[in-house]
Amino acid sequence: MSTLICKKDFNACRTPGMCSPHGGCQAEKSEWQAGYDEGRRMGTKHMYAEVDRLKSENEAQRQALRNVMTQIDGNIRETVRDCVNGHNDVQDIYGYCDTIEGLIDAVMSKEASHD
Repeated sequence: MSTLICKKDFNACRTPGMCSPHGGCQAEKSEWQAGYDEGRRMGTKHMYAEVDRLKSENEAQRQALRNVMTQIDGNIRETVRDCVNGHNDVQDIYGYCDTIEGLIDAVMSKEASHD
């Protein structure tokens, strides 16, 4: 006969009815059940760690995209506007394109390392 465990304090029930206010007594977990529960707990812990890692990676990629938008808004648009308006002191648009490519390459190589 298996030992009954109190659902309130998880100790062995001393009398059959003492746990009825707490939902009654339950049979003691077998070794298999205890191992299964531990596996579920560790799986959940691992899942939450993975979610946190993905959130931080997502934020890093968002920051990289903000950097690209800063280059576009701060440099590329102005340079194109100067070209269209025929100004003589046009900035080097190729340098800005190289900067953007470098930002994108850095993010893409980091992403490829996760595959």
